[in-house]
Amino acid sequence: MKNVLMLVFLVAAYSCATSTEVMLPSGQSGYSITCHENKTGCYEKAQEVCPKGYEMIDTSAATNGSMINNNVTLSSQHTMLIDCKK
Repeated sequence: MKNVLMLVFLVAAYSCATSTEVMLPSGQSGYSITCHENKTGCYEKAQEVCPKGYEMIDTSAATNGSMINNNVTLSSQHTMLIDCKK
């Protein structure tokens, strides 16, 4: 039961997308969107912070692994750098 609760917590924590305002290479402000496991969350967050649309500047993905109680878990993180349309 303890493992099930931990799994539920991890899935809930990793399914969220976050946005951070950043300076783009052009010198203008934009957003870095980060999501875990599912890229759909990144696209939804991008639409939320840029309701008029956006231009994708860059994307990246990484996979991480960890071992807890002899169980290997893998997680992925996706990041998008976007410029909102004015």
